[in-house]
Amino acid sequence: MTSGISVLIGPTGGYLWSFLPAVMIIGYISEKNITSKHIPSFLSCILVTLFMLITGTLYLSIFLGLDKALLMGFYPFIIVGFIKSFISASIITFFKKLS
Repeated sequence: MTSGISVLIGPTGGYLWSFLPAVMIIGYISEKNITSKHIPSFLSCILVTLFMLITGTLYLSIFLGLDKALLMGFYPFIIVGFIKSFISASIITFFKKLS
């Protein structure tokens, strides 16, 4: 359990900082009404997930080197990212249909 500035500039900082532009990206995509159907919504979620993983991994590579950063901070999260993107897209399209 850690907190403070060391978390934001430490090895996981790239993942945390990537949330800010990711929110802007998915917000822009949503405003363009691209997320009203399941497949475009899923692709949008994947795009943002990959953006966060790539950004975080590149930052992590400063501390560990690229090979180790890919092994520890990218590859293990690809499948989980696809699953979360599918679930998110399902929820998004469900609520878009209600409104």
